[in-house]
Amino acid sequence: MAEVSLLLAFGAGLLSFLSPCALPLYPAFLSYITGVSVNELKTGKGAMKKSALI
Repeated sequence: MAEVSLLLAFGAGLLSFLSPCALPLYPAFLSYITGVSVNELKTGKGAMKKSALI
């Protein structure tokens, strides 16, 4: 079996992350990671925190 280069593996992962099928999952994923709900963002209570972005 041929070896897969690191760049090729990274590119394939990036393409799968940007696929249209995964786009609806991003808001829920980011909400889970940051701990900020959509309602908190709408009311202004959940302003993005530096620690969440880092």
